[in-house]
Amino acid sequence: MPKNRKRKILLTFYVCEEEKILIDKKVKISGKRNMSDYLRQAACYNKVTVYDFSVIKEMNKQINAIGVNVNQLVARVNSTDNVYRDDLNYIKEMIEKVWQLQKSILSNLP
Repeated sequence: MPKNRKRKILLTFYVCEEEKILIDKKVKISGKRNMSDYLRQAACYNKVTVYDFSVIKEMNKQINAIGVNVNQLVARVNSTDNVYRDDLNYIKEMIEKVWQLQKSILSNLP
């Protein structure tokens, strides 16, 4: 290693063939001298955004549970030819819950 080398720490990582092709294209487009310059700039100076999808996953679980319950209610209506007010109220409550979750998610987006 040359004594006057400014950067003395070597980093390595693995990519698949498609990723390598994509990186090569981006290096070429970027106008950087080489891949090291491009990757250094990308790693050190590009903004990384991390999203928390836990609220959306929870909402999806609740929507799925509502769907299961609605299917059960529809099956009962089909077999009895009766619609119960409590069932309709339950569906309205669950839909309102989903709307509230969606509003919460949207209000917390950057």
